[in-house]
Amino acid sequence: WFWACMAGAAIIGALAAIALRRRSKAPESAPKTPWEIALARLEALKGRELPAKRDFDRFYVDLSAILRYYIEGRFALHAPERTTQEFLTEMADVTLFDERQEAFLASFLKHCDYVKFARFEPGTAEMADRFEQVVRFVQDTVPAEPAAAAAEAA
Repeated sequence: WFWACMAGAAIIGALAAIALRRRSKAPESAPKTPWEIALARLEALKGRELPAKRDFDRFYVDLSAILRYYIEGRFALHAPERTTQEFLTEMADVTLFDERQEAFLASFLKHCDYVKFARFEPGTAEMADRFEQVVRFVQDTVPAEPAAAAAEAA
């Protein structure tokens, strides 16, 4: 009985140590907001220096994907799964964007399609300008109370 009690005590001690270790871990940080994710992805894209490498297709595929996933996360529009025309039609049916933002989205997405599908080769200055337009769009659409918006999304 002595050894059985010792083994039981050792098992109980190990389980208690595991439970204490789990409790002492720092709580997980809050999930990132759609704009935090988009801005981080934009920064990573910038670091890849695709315009300097003249990798037009990859740059516009990635830039438009960042924007589309941001729109999906921020506004709950299914932008990544839609063609440009389908997205623009859905966008016209909702009142999430002002006229300037709608014009930007239409122009930007059509430009991306032109590069991706018609093999248009824009200059590096135009690519930098398009990149900055996406950054401004994300920054302009961050809610006035980001914490409240994050709580609503959860």
